[in-house]
Amino acid sequence: MRIEGNHFDGMSMSNISISSDARSWYESGPVRDVVIRGNVFDRPASPVTSFDPTDQDFVAGQPVHRQVLIEDNRFNLTSATVVAGRGVGDLTFHGNRIQRYAHLRLTGPDQPLHIGGTATLSTDASPAGSTAPLVTFTGAEGVTIAGNSYGNGFNKRVDTDAMAPSEVTVIGDGLALNADNITSAPVTLTYTGSDPSVATVDSRGLVTAVGTGRTVITAGPRSAVTGSSPTR
Repeated sequence: MRIEGNHFDGMSMSNISISSDARSWYESGPVRDVVIRGNVFDRPASPVTSFDPTDQDFVAGQPVHRQVLIEDNRFNLTSATVVAGRGVGDLTFHGNRIQRYAHLRLTGPDQPLHIGGTATLSTDASPAGSTAPLVTFTGAEGVTIAGNSYGNGFNKRVDTDAMAPSEVTVIGDGLALNADNITSAPVTLTYTGSDPSVATVDSRGLVTAVGTGRTVITAGPRSAVTGSSPTR
């Protein structure tokens, strides 16, 4: 199975969900040789990638799904677990980029501000820091996590359940097994205005009109013009 070169944007459930339904709908079975490569996941729900067979019990040495490669993807998160793997074996997570979703939507007043007037802007920004573990495994074996990059404000944690933690090998990624590891500085949301002679904006998104004209207010962890706010 190959899942390559796709753009997933704002999906309300797992972007990629691989089950093995042997208890309810009987719609799917085990998979072998899965490659998830070169995809972009924007504002995904959690977990982004899910392996979730309906088996209630796992037999050591007999994972349901095998030979999974997740590599060279971009995960642009608000707050999410990237991989949740139940009953999966021989999974490699390599060369992926996990970062904050930067293209925020900025909401402000519908009408121009009069000089001296104020308005508070709002965004769809995620919390500054996420406590959700980036990766979780249940009844898994033979997992390798290596060579990935991580943005600020994530909990670089791998949770394991119904398995030996030694089944997860982390190489150079700085992930902690079954322990919180929020080592990166939280993301700080910043606001800037293109013309401070027209309006000023503070760190909370409070805009104050000080002159006539039009200014562009930008919000985000990165430069991303999201709207304009005229004053008069």
